[in-house]
Amino acid sequence: MIKCGINQELRRLERIDSSARIRKLRHVDSLRKRRMKTCDVGENVAGMGNSMEQESKLAQQTDPETETSIQKPDSCTSSLRKDLLGMIASMERPSFEEKLAGMRAVRKLLSHGSVHKLPVKDAVDAGCLPFCFEFLKLHQHPEIQLEAVWALTNIASVPGFCEAAYNRGMVLDLVAPLLYSSNHSIHDTAIWLVGNLAGESIEYQTAIFRQSRIVQGILGSLQNPPTVDILKTATWCMSNLCRHAPDVCDVARFIPTIRDIIGSCKQHQVVTDACHSICYLAQASSEMANMIVNTGMCLVMGARLSVTPGHADDWLVPCIKTLGFLASKCSSRGQRESILTDYFCRMNKLMEYFKLSVQKAAFVSLAQVTNDGSLDTIQIFIQTPMLPRRIIQQFDTADFSVRQQAMIVIANLSQNECALKALLQYGLFESVCNRLDAEDTKILLLALQVLQRIINLDPAEYVSKIESCYKLPTLERLMSHPHQQISSTAEHLYEIISQPVEDVEMKEY
Repeated sequence: MIKCGINQELRRLERIDSSARIRKLRHVDSLRKRRMKTCDVGENVAGMGNSMEQESKLAQQTDPETETSIQKPDSCTSSLRKDLLGMIASMERPSFEEKLAGMRAVRKLLSHGSVHKLPVKDAVDAGCLPFCFEFLKLHQHPEIQLEAVWALTNIASVPGFCEAAYNRGMVLDLVAPLLYSSNHSIHDTAIWLVGNLAGESIEYQTAIFRQSRIVQGILGSLQNPPTVDILKTATWCMSNLCRHAPDVCDVARFIPTIRDIIGSCKQHQVVTDACHSICYLAQASSEMANMIVNTGMCLVMGARLSVTPGHADDWLVPCIKTLGFLASKCSSRGQRESILTDYFCRMNKLMEYFKLSVQKAAFVSLAQVTNDGSLDTIQIFIQTPMLPRRIIQQFDTADFSVRQQAMIVIANLSQNECALKALLQYGLFESVCNRLDAEDTKILLLALQVLQRIINLDPAEYVSKIESCYKLPTLERLMSHPHQQISSTAEHLYEIISQPVEDVEMKEY
């Protein structure tokens, strides 16, 4: 049976969070692979005079890579605590080399294992945070700055922990100068920290937008990135800043830059994150949608959708969703009609794309756009060549998850008589009758509702067709279905079909 009372808005937000977490884990993996190539931080930072041999001696008692018990977050708690206290003691000593060795040991401890198994709580309880904050101020020693901001980034990567661990204003004040660092590793990691904070807390997101130096630093990293890696991290950070429906005034300056990235960037990961950024914003409000449309975003995204299909096309799904949101929320009638015309033409092709995820995204977006039932939407839908026919074809032959979304699109369109007639020309009646044997209650209920609307068009013709295709026993069986709305709708249809046509008076259940 269908569970009642599901909050659709809550489910949408959960899907957004799930998608963001998946992309975050991919970025974490990518960052770790990049850093594995330069694991010895000294190779990337000018002015590091220590030999690795000397540092190894200083960190012999605290380096997690030389202690098996520290490599594993699930090892003995007492052993972990002892090692952490050793790292703290090292950072408390006056020698800079010992401070660096202790900070590096903490960073390495927080860099091994999955996000959910990192010993973040143990490290914070042991007193690591004050040292991280203190070392962020040492601009004359970029090597220890990097270790500190890296450790903070990993702490912030643990969901729900950053609010308890950080003083919001203090950490943002400390990280802002690092976004302008000439050291690329520090610059990159500072952006990563901002992205982690923005993604885990609405309050942090708001606080970040109130920090003009951070906003300008992120924008500069997007417009003039010193390295491709920094561009990748900055775009991912931007996608987190665009979640949770930020104010229009906070993100207005970013949208032209994101548009340019989508239109011209050759980096697949960067384009994907840029498309996610706009997708989050497009669904926020009509005001936001209007601003996005006025920047020419639809033309840029339309051009992206025209690219030859390939395997590196993760940006297709957020691009499809964005055009759907803009078509639904744009308040200018002229712009909306133009967007809808282009949108329906592109969905016409993408609903048969070779990737299942893209097919499903196309139908989910179509379901959203057709839900309003406006005459303008219906008229443009009917005028789009081959679109009604392709919807019926996919409804008959596609994967189950796609068929379910196609059923929703058909149910939305069937509320308009002109759209319903257009679909009937391509075999909608037979397709809906075939769905009366479906096991999925959602498809079954929508099929019964669409069948009611079809019979209402011409009772004499369609009652006769139902009888000729032997669907009366199916309706009779559905009258005892455990789902109340399905059983009542089937009973109503059965009564209508059983009485003389001239007595038919349709009511939609």
